Amino acid sequence: MSSIKMREIKKKATRAQLEIMGLVIIVIIIITGLLIFLVSKVSSPPKNFQKAYMTSELATNMLLAMTRVNIRECPDSTLGELITDCARPTPSRRCLDYTSCEIINKTINEILNNTLVLWDVKFRFALESPYRGVFLSVTNRECGVKTPGKQEGFALLSLYPLNSSVELKLGICD
Repeated sequence: MSSIKMREIKKKATRAQLEIMGLVIIVIIIITGLLIFLVSKVSSPPKNFQKAYMTSELATNMLLAMTRVNIRECPDSTLGELITDCARPTPSRRCLDYTSCEIINKTINEILNNTLVLWDVKFRFALESPYRGVFLSVTNRECGVKTPGKQEGFALLSLYPLNSSVELKLGICD
């Protein structure tokens, strides 16, 4: 072979090596970029808006349903009516020798035990009025007031003719 052909072969080999090195560098850059992307996605957990919405709806719907429950001991009253009576400065309703406060305490604990406790849900339930403060509080599995990831539902019941209301809160923790 002539020396010209040898030089051409060496030039082609050198170019081929440079192209391969360029491709290797591009592949390394792409892999590094993908690794950085994956690490950032894994380190920050995605927010699950659907779960938060469903939990909030569960809490609110549970409270609304509870206020409409008819009571065995007081067939002509709903739980909401007894809650408003108990929240007043001087509760006045009685059913079968029980005060409204005793009936709501028993009924709410029964409802929560047969639903959220049975479903193994972490929650904190509270009834609060301006006259009695928090007059009923139920917590399951250490779901506190400032627990992170807690979705809260609430309902207000008027204490008419008094110019205030009783607040029902149900917080469901992750």
